[in-house]
Amino acid sequence: MRFSDCKSGSLPRLAAFIFTIGLLITGGDLAAQKITISKKEITPAKLFREIRKQTGYNFFYKDEWLQEIPAFSIDVKDATIEEVMSICLKGSSLSYHISDKTITLYQSKKEKSSVPLQTDTELSGTITNSSNQPLDGVSVVVKRTKNGTITNAKGFFTLKHIRPDDVLQVSIIGYNAIQLPVEAQSSMKIILKEASNQLDVVVKQAYSKTSQRLATGSITKISSEEIAKQPVMNPLMALQGRVPGLVVTPTNGFASAPVRMEIRGLNSLNSKVPSDPLYVIDGVPLTVLSMGDEFNRTSTGFIQGINYTYPSGNTTNGLSPLFSINPRDIESIEILKDADATAVYGARGANGVILITTKKGKPGPARFEFDVTPPFFTIGKTTRFAKLMNTQQYLQMRREAFKNSGETPTILTAPDLLLWDTTRYTDWQKETLGGRAKSLSVSIGLSGGTDQTIFRVNANYNRETNTSNISGATQRYTLAAQIGHTTKDRKFSINFSSKLAYMYVDVLSRSPVTLVAPNAPPMFDKDGNPNWSEWNADGLLNIYPFGRDLKPANPQKTTALTNSLMLDYKPFKGFTLSLLTGYNFSHNNTKDFLTIAARSPYISNVTGEASFSTTTNTSVLVNPQATYQTRLGRGNLELSLVGTSQFTETNVTSQYGYGYTNDILLGSIKNAGGVIVSDAFKQLRNASFIGHVNYNYDNRYIINLNGTRQGSSKFGPANKYGSFGSAAFAWIASEENWLKPVLPKAINFLKFSASYGMDGSDGIDEYQYLELWTIQNMASGGGYNGQMVLIPSIRPNQKYKWENNRKFNSNLVMGLFKDRVNLSLTYYQNRVSNQLTAYPTPAYVNGSDINAIITNIPMLLENRGWEGSIDVKLVSTQDFSLTALFNFSRNRNRLLSFPGIDQTPYAGQYAIGKSINMASLLHYKGVDPLTGAPAFEDYNKDGKITWNGLVAPPPGSDDRAIVYDLQPGINGGFGLQGNFKKLSFSLFFVYKKQKGYSLYTSVSSPGIFNQNMPPDILDGHWQQPGDIASYPAFSTVISNPYFGLMAVSDAAYTDASYIRLNNISLTYPLPESWGRTIGLKNLSVSLSGQNIFTITRYNGGDPETMSLFGMPPSNLYTIRFNYNF
Repeated sequence: MRFSDCKSGSLPRLAAFIFTIGLLITGGDLAAQKITISKKEITPAKLFREIRKQTGYNFFYKDEWLQEIPAFSIDVKDATIEEVMSICLKGSSLSYHISDKTITLYQSKKEKSSVPLQTDTELSGTITNSSNQPLDGVSVVVKRTKNGTITNAKGFFTLKHIRPDDVLQVSIIGYNAIQLPVEAQSSMKIILKEASNQLDVVVKQAYSKTSQRLATGSITKISSEEIAKQPVMNPLMALQGRVPGLVVTPTNGFASAPVRMEIRGLNSLNSKVPSDPLYVIDGVPLTVLSMGDEFNRTSTGFIQGINYTYPSGNTTNGLSPLFSINPRDIESIEILKDADATAVYGARGANGVILITTKKGKPGPARFEFDVTPPFFTIGKTTRFAKLMNTQQYLQMRREAFKNSGETPTILTAPDLLLWDTTRYTDWQKETLGGRAKSLSVSIGLSGGTDQTIFRVNANYNRETNTSNISGATQRYTLAAQIGHTTKDRKFSINFSSKLAYMYVDVLSRSPVTLVAPNAPPMFDKDGNPNWSEWNADGLLNIYPFGRDLKPANPQKTTALTNSLMLDYKPFKGFTLSLLTGYNFSHNNTKDFLTIAARSPYISNVTGEASFSTTTNTSVLVNPQATYQTRLGRGNLELSLVGTSQFTETNVTSQYGYGYTNDILLGSIKNAGGVIVSDAFKQLRNASFIGHVNYNYDNRYIINLNGTRQGSSKFGPANKYGSFGSAAFAWIASEENWLKPVLPKAINFLKFSASYGMDGSDGIDEYQYLELWTIQNMASGGGYNGQMVLIPSIRPNQKYKWENNRKFNSNLVMGLFKDRVNLSLTYYQNRVSNQLTAYPTPAYVNGSDINAIITNIPMLLENRGWEGSIDVKLVSTQDFSLTALFNFSRNRNRLLSFPGIDQTPYAGQYAIGKSINMASLLHYKGVDPLTGAPAFEDYNKDGKITWNGLVAPPPGSDDRAIVYDLQPGINGGFGLQGNFKKLSFSLFFVYKKQKGYSLYTSVSSPGIFNQNMPPDILDGHWQQPGDIASYPAFSTVISNPYFGLMAVSDAAYTDASYIRLNNISLTYPLPESWGRTIGLKNLSVSLSGQNIFTITRYNGGDPETMSLFGMPPSNLYTIRFNYNF
C-alpha cells in the first residue's frame, strides 16, 4: 500500500499492528527469562556474568561485598532469576533488588552499632549516587507507616519510631527506586543507581525537574545520544519526526537557514506573527525581536530587516538562532507542549517551549575527547529532482504549441527551435544541483572534576558545502565552557556556562533554471566565460538566466554569545534560594552585491548595486527563585516562588547603494551613486512573578499548580499585566492496591493525567499604544517643500489587552511487561480568543503607510488533535537488543467563531469552521473536448467563471467551491535501534501527510518558451477536437486566462505526502590494540546518513521544502572518528 493512498485512520491501525506484534514478541521474550547452568566451584562474579549472558540482566555491586561468598557449585535447569540468586546469596549478608533489567546488591546486615536498635527507635543514614556524591531531596519512606523524610544537602536523613523489621522505600527523580529492609540497623549507607528506563530518567520542566512516571504535563525529551546520531549542524533538525505534535520544516536546504517550528498548530490570524516556540538555553530565554520580515510564519532570526526588493542577504532567508549552538554540546532537549508545562512562561510560551540543556563536567579524572569527521569521508547529493522532459519531448511540446496558437516560430520567439542545438540535452537540475556536498567537523574537549568542582571545555569547527556547483560554504566556530563548584558542606553552589559562536556563511542563491529548455546553451563558453553570446544571440535577445550565479558570495558574519550564571544556597533542609542571571548577545553583518559583470554586456549604462546591513541583539535576564521541599503527611510537597525580569533590544541598520560604475568599488557605500538608508529599533521588557505547587501523595496522586502574573512593555499602562495559570492532576492507577488484583499482569504501570490552563500572547509590535512618528523626506517619496517632515507612523490604541489561550490536555501512559513496552496517548484542545492583530482600516481614514490599528478581535480559534507514541523492546539479551519506535500526531485547526465577520475586512479571508491556513479554489473539471481549454465549475451559476482573489470568498461572489486545508495531516516518525555485541545501530523514518503546489501549474501555459514540464503531460494532453484529456492543449500564449485560472483551482495542488528515511547510524568501538599503536584509547568509528531516500508521488522535487527554485535538502553520509582518554 502506497503512503499517499493511506487515509488518516490507516496509520493508527498500523501503529496498533506494530504494537500487537511487539507484545507478542515481547511476551515470548519475557517468558524465556530462564537460566540453565551446571558449574562446580563457581564464584559469584562468574555466575553473574553467566546470568547476564543468558538473560541480559546487569548487576550493580561493590567488588568487596562478594569476598564473603566462597566458590560454590550450582546445577539448575530453567530456573528463575530469583531461584538462582537465592542459591548464590544463601548464608551471606547480601540481599538484592531487581529494577529495569538491573539487579542491585546491598548489604542487608550491617555491623551493629554499640547500642542495638530497639523497637521504635531512631535510624539515620546517608544516600549517595554511584560516584559517592551526596543526593539532596531523596524521599525515604517507612513502608509500614508511610511516614518519611527527605535528605539534606549532605544526603543525610533521620527517621524515628523505626522497628527492626521495617522496610524503607527510597526514591528520587532520575534514580531507580529501591526498597531496603532495616534489619536492626541504626545507620545505613545507601547507594542509588541512575535510572536508565524511559519512565524514570530526568525530564526538565521550566524551573524544576520530573520524570515521565511523575509528570503531569506533556513533555517530550530528546537525549544527546539521539542528537549525536545525526550529522546536522542545526540542533532543531535533529527533532524531525521524533516529537509528537511538533512539525519541523526547513525553509531551504542551507544549513544556517531558519527552521519553521510549529507545536500543535497555528495560533494567530496574523501571518506576521512567527509560529516559533520560546527557546530556553540553560534557563535563559533566547529572544530576537522580529522586524516584521518573517518568512512563511518563521522569524528570520539573527538577520532582521531583510528587504526582498533589493539585495539584502535573503539567500538563506535569515539565520536560525539555534545554529549558534553545536549539537554535540547539548545534553538534552525537552519540548513543552501543554499549559501545565508552559504556563509559568506566560505569553512567552504561548507557542510552546523548547528547553536546551548543555553538557556539564562530571566528577572523575580529566577526560580528553577528540572527534573528527574528515571531508573526504563525506558525500552528499540532492535528495530528489523533479522528473522533466528530455530534449525531443520538449521540442515536440513547443512545436505543437506554435501549431495550436497559429504562430510561426522566429528567432525572437523560438530560439530553442531555430537557434539552439536541437540534439543537445542538459538536465539543468543536475547541472546546477548535481555537485557533491561535503562536511567537515572537528571537536576537541576536556572535562572532569572532583566531588566539589566540575568543568568542561569544548571547541568545535564545522564546514559544510551544499550540492550547488557554485562556490560557497557554511562555517561555524564554537567554544563552550562550563565550571561548577559546591562548598564542602554542600550548602552553596555556583555554576557558570558560556557559549561563543562565530558563523561565516558565503553561499549564493541559485538561478531559477530548473525549467529551462533542455537544449539551451551551457552557462559558460569553451573559454570558461559567461556564455552571453550564444544565449543572447549577440545582443538580439536578453534571456541569459544565470545572473545570480555570476554574483560574488553573499557573506554573512555573525557572532553570538550566551552566558548563564546560577547561584544556589541551601540554608536548611529542603529550602533552596537560587539566582539565575543570563546574557545573550549577537551581532550580524551581511553584505550582498549585484555586479556589473553579472549583467548583460549588451545593455548600456549598467551599474552595480550593494547592500550593507547589521543586526544587533542584546538580552539580559535576572531570575531569582525560592524552593521548599518537605514531607507532608504521606506525600512530598514542593513550593516555589520565582521572579523574572528580562530586557531585550534589537537594532537593525541597512544601507543600499546603487549606481556603482565599477565592480571594484562595491566594497564601500561611499562609492555608490545613490544611497538609501533605513534602520529599525525595538525594545521589550518582560517581568513575571510565578508561584508553583506540586504535591505527590504516596506516588499515586500528583497535583501540580502554576500561577503567573506577567507584565509586558507592549501594552498600555491600564493593560500592562496579565494573569495566567494552570492546574494538573495525575493518577498512577497501577499503585492502587485495590486495582492491582484486577489489572492484567502484563500492565506494570498505568497513569492517567489531565491539565487545564491559560496563557496569553503579546504577538504584536512594540509600543503600538504610543504615538510614534517617523521622518519623511523627498528620497522616501514624501517631505514638504523639499524639507524633511515628521509624520505619524502608526495609529495608536491604548485599549488592546492580552490575548487568551486556553489549553486542555489529557494523557494516558502505560508500561507493559516490566517496562518492555511503553505507550503514551494524548488528546489536546487549545482555544485562542481575544485575538491581537493588526485590524485593517478603511482607505478614507488611512495615511501614509498607515492602514491598520492594533486591537483585539472577538474570534475563537481552535487547535485540537491526538498524539501518540510507543516503543517496544523486541529483543533484550547480552549480545543483541532491538527496540521499535513509533509516534504520530494529527492536529486540526479551525476558526470556530467570529461574530460579525461579514462586516469586517476578514470576510474574504477566513471561513467559519475552516483552517486559517487554507486555500479557496475553483474546481477543475478537466479539458473541454471541443476547444482543449481548461473547464471549471460555475459554482454561482452566473454563466461565467470568476475568481476574486487568493482568500476565502463571500458566499456566491465568485466560483470558488473547493477549500483545501494546507496544514499538515497525520505526521510523525518510526524506526529501530539496538545493539549487536559491540555494534550500535539505528534507523529512523519520518512521514507527513500534506498537500503541495503541483509542478503542472507552475507555468502560465504548457508550451511557452523555456518552461519545461513533466513528460507524462505528453500522453494526457488535448490535441484535437473530441479528445478526452487530463491536460489542456499546448499554447505559446503566456497570458492565457484559462491557464491562469488553473493556478487558482484544485488542479494546482497535488498530494505531497512522503515517507523519508531520515537517519541511519552505525557505531563500533575499534579494538584497543588498534588505538595503542598510534597512542589512542577508546577509539570508535561511526557511520551516519541523513535524508537517505524519499518515497513520494509529489511531482515538484523535494516534498519537504516544495520549492523548484530554492536550495533543496541534501542527503549526507559521514564517517566520524572519536577517541577519548
